[in-house]
Amino acid sequence: LMDIRHPLKDHDLHLFEWLRPLGTKLLVLLTKADKLSRTAAAATQAKVQAALRARAIHAEVMLFSAPRKLGVDEARSLLQHWLEQAVENKRPPAMGKATGGEEP
Repeated sequence: LMDIRHPLKDHDLHLFEWLRPLGTKLLVLLTKADKLSRTAAAATQAKVQAALRARAIHAEVMLFSAPRKLGVDEARSLLQHWLEQAVENKRPPAMGKATGGEEP
């Protein structure tokens, strides 16, 4: 969560740098997007995306405003998709499939 009026503070960048080698999926919600005009909000979103890309940090960057419900459905959908992927990747192998060891 990052206030759109004060993006990319030092502590934000430190956290992103710390997470980068882990390959963690990142979602940056630029909160209080309703406090800026649409043009200014979109410009800040693009600035944040470019700054992260320049540091080789891969993140989804979304505009977000809880009172106006801006980005709520999109964020929920993306997080649900990521969780479903994680569950899918952790499923045990199907019956009869080798697991790396000898089959009985």
